[in-house]
Amino acid sequence: MLKIFVGFIFALFDFNISGFDILADFVGYILVYLGLNEFPDILSFAKAKKFAIILLAEALIECIASVMGFTEEMPFNIIYSALGIVFTVVWLHLMQLIIRGIEEIETNTKLNLDSAKLYSLWKKLTTLLPVTAVLSLASVLTAAASRGVLIELLELTSAALAIVAAVIAIITLVIDIKLLIGLNNVRKALDNYHPEGTVPESFFNDEQQNMNE
Repeated sequence: MLKIFVGFIFALFDFNISGFDILADFVGYILVYLGLNEFPDILSFAKAKKFAIILLAEALIECIASVMGFTEEMPFNIIYSALGIVFTVVWLHLMQLIIRGIEEIETNTKLNLDSAKLYSLWKKLTTLLPVTAVLSLASVLTAAASRGVLIELLELTSAALAIVAAVIAIITLVIDIKLLIGLNNVRKALDNYHPEGTVPESFFNDEQQNMNE
């Protein structure tokens, strides 16, 4: 679960230095995929892997396009922003399957992993993220219209779009942080979980240390 948790940090947050995202999304999706592989018996995790691969491919294309400077071109911006709505749906479905997988683990282990709370946070994101994607596309189209590329387009003001986007971004950030806290709690609960009849690995480590002393 640690890989999934760290993968979400990379996927959810951008930390740019000189135009380069230190927390590259494709690294996050790789970690999520590897984390899902650690639970082969969880059906929802198995289904989630193909969506992680789709998002990985999208993130790699975006990274390559950014390096080559294509993201500065208006046609690419319009196409990518439109596809962003599709990839937002894919990302939301990936999160849903991961939460369902946590729910499966919760049922199998009888642990309280707060899957219901995670699902509630996810439902809020299903409203906020698509709106953010649509606003991003509207912003690009507005810029295109101001350059005369789309003359018939209704021109929304950049200031209005920026204010709405900023408010939604703040709300989304709060939910993302709560989601990460929930995933981290799941990770810690699973790290401390030992089925009846098994001995924690730490026990063997402590025994070995005592023998060495």
